[in-house]
Amino acid sequence: MRTDLHDGTPRLRSPGRAQSQCLVMETQGARICPEMRNIYLRGLTTLLTLRTPTALYAQHRLSRRRCHRRVTYPVLLSAREVIMSYRIRPKDPDMSAALRRIAEDRLTRAIEATRAVTPEARMLAVHDIRKRLKEMRGLIRLVRPDFDGFKPADQALRDIGRGLSALRDIKVRCDTLGHVADYAALPDDPLGPYLTELGMRRDAAYGDPSVTLLRDTGAALTALRDSSAQWSLRHSGRRAIFPGLSKTYAEARDAMEHARETRAPEDFHAWRKHVKYHFYHAQILSPIWPEAMAAHIAAAEALGELLGKHHDLHVLGEEARAAGLAKAPLKVLEQGLTDRIEMLEKQAFLDGARLLADTPETLSRRWSIWYRLWRNSN
Repeated sequence: MRTDLHDGTPRLRSPGRAQSQCLVMETQGARICPEMRNIYLRGLTTLLTLRTPTALYAQHRLSRRRCHRRVTYPVLLSAREVIMSYRIRPKDPDMSAALRRIAEDRLTRAIEATRAVTPEARMLAVHDIRKRLKEMRGLIRLVRPDFDGFKPADQALRDIGRGLSALRDIKVRCDTLGHVADYAALPDDPLGPYLTELGMRRDAAYGDPSVTLLRDTGAALTALRDSSAQWSLRHSGRRAIFPGLSKTYAEARDAMEHARETRAPEDFHAWRKHVKYHFYHAQILSPIWPEAMAAHIAAAEALGELLGKHHDLHVLGEEARAAGLAKAPLKVLEQGLTDRIEMLEKQAFLDGARLLADTPETLSRRWSIWYRLWRNSN
C-alpha cells in the first residue's frame, strides 16, 4: 500500500487487505466512521498513533486477536459471527428469546470444541470451552433476579468447569512458570528440571485420558443445551436484565473496596471475577449504543486482564517455591514479583475507580435509557 504525497489519497496495491483490517476492527465492536476508515487505509502506523476512544479500542482488540494483513475473509466472518451472536438483537422477540438464543449458540460452540482430536487441539479446546462457560455464567447472571432456573443452570456450569480444572491447571502452571525470566534474571536454569517434569505431566494429561473427559464434557454440555431451550424469564424487556446488571456491578465495586482493604490475592481474584461478569454484560448490551459502549467494554476487559496478570504472578511465586528453588534465586524472584505486583495493584485501583465510578443506580438508569431508545428505534 502506498499513499499519494500530494493529496493523501490512498493508493492500494491490495485493497482487500486493508479492508480486511477495517472489518477486523468492526467485528470486535469498534464502529469505524468513513473518516476513520480513510485514515486507516492510509497506513496502519497512522491508526496506531491515534488516541481517540474508537482507535484505542480498535488497537486493543487488534493486539488481543493478533490480527494482521494476512487474515482471510472466512476467518474474519467467523470472528464476526462469534462476537455478534453474544449480544441482544432487535429481532429478538423478548429477553427470554435472547437468553435462549445466546445460550444455544455458546453451548453449541463449546460442544464443537470437545471434538478436538490431537493433544495440541485439546489444549486449545479446554481454553475455548472454559471461555464459553464463563460467557454462559455471565449471561445468566445478567438475568439472575428474573430467572427461576438460575441456580440449577449455574450449578451445571460450575460442575462442567470443575471437571476441566485439572487439565486447565496443569497447563497454566507450565505456562506461568515458563515466564519466570520476565521477572528476574536467575543464575543458570534452576527451574529447568521442574518445568520439564510439569511439561511431561501436562502432555500425559492431554493424551488419552483427556479424550474421555472431553467426551463426558460434551455430553453434559448437550444436556444443558437441551434444557436451555425451556428457559424463560418473568419479564420481557428492561426489567428482565437491569436488576441483574446493577447487582453484578455493585458486587464489582464492593469487591474492589474489599481488595483495597485486605490486599489479599484471593480478594483480587474475586474482584476479577466480578469485573469479568460486568464485561460480559456490557458485551451483551453493546447494541444499545455501540460507540459509547465500546470504550466501556475495552476498559472492563483491560482491567480483567490486568487482574489476571496479578493472579498469575502469585501463582508463579507459589510454583517457584514448590519447585524447591534455592534461597538466593528465590529471594531475587520474589522481589521482582513483589515490585511488579505493587505496580499492577496501583494501576488496577486507578482503572477500577474509572470503570466503576458510577453508582449501580446511575449506571443502570443510564443504560436503561439507552436500551429504551435502541428498542424504540428498531
